[in-house]
Amino acid sequence: MLARYAARSGVELDAFTEAAAVLAAQRNLKIMGLFTRLCRRDGKPRYLGYLPRVWALLIGDLARPPLAGLRAFVTRHAPPPEPAIRARIEAAL
Repeated sequence: MLARYAARSGVELDAFTEAAAVLAAQRNLKIMGLFTRLCRRDGKPRYLGYLPRVWALLIGDLARPPLAGLRAFVTRHAPPPEPAIRARIEAAL
């Protein structure tokens, strides 16, 4: 899809792919925060079940070389949403 868009729009594919990865990483971080808030503030713990999928997408986005610094920050400061972490978030209700 990205290659097709780049070819039709005339943008350089590598630059466009990198920009898409940056945008995707930002969106996935935002979604993780929103799902956590929906659980903690709004009492909707079912959203925590989506965190592993969003985390996997985020890690994929962060695999791009220009995002190495952000990947290091995220992996240092945000634990993967394993069951114990999700239970801790839910316990804060």
